[in-house]
Amino acid sequence: MNFWNKQELSQMHIELTNACNAACPMCVRFFRNSPNVRPDLEIGQITIDKFKQYFPPHIIKQTALILFCGVHGDPGTARDLYEICEYIEQCSDTTAIRMNTNGGMRRAAWWSKLGKLFSGHIRSQGSDTYWEIIFSIDGLEDTNHLY
Repeated sequence: MNFWNKQELSQMHIELTNACNAACPMCVRFFRNSPNVRPDLEIGQITIDKFKQYFPPHIIKQTALILFCGVHGDPGTARDLYEICEYIEQCSDTTAIRMNTNGGMRRAAWWSKLGKLFSGHIRSQGSDTYWEIIFSIDGLEDTNHLY
């Protein structure tokens, strides 16, 4: 029995990395709610070369939505995130990207560069092909610095 096949693939949730710059309480990355990363969690990432290998242009073209969000890491820490987004743009003008990040791992100039790339895919009425970054800021004014 096949649970899925790539011909029917239309959405993907991709974890580009399991690295993160934050230390949010209760995060599954940590060993027994401590500040120590789980010993069984080998930190790695999907590079642009791996991404192209895993997701050739015909797969990107048939995919309506790619979500970059992490359970074990933040996509913003992936070294080749910008290049991966450029590759998706080169492969398809109908693939949407949504990304969730805490945004704390890069300088403002890098986010500005990524924002310019994303701004070429703004939301228009009736279209689901827009690109969006959601900045999830953890904590309050007096606790944000802890995470």
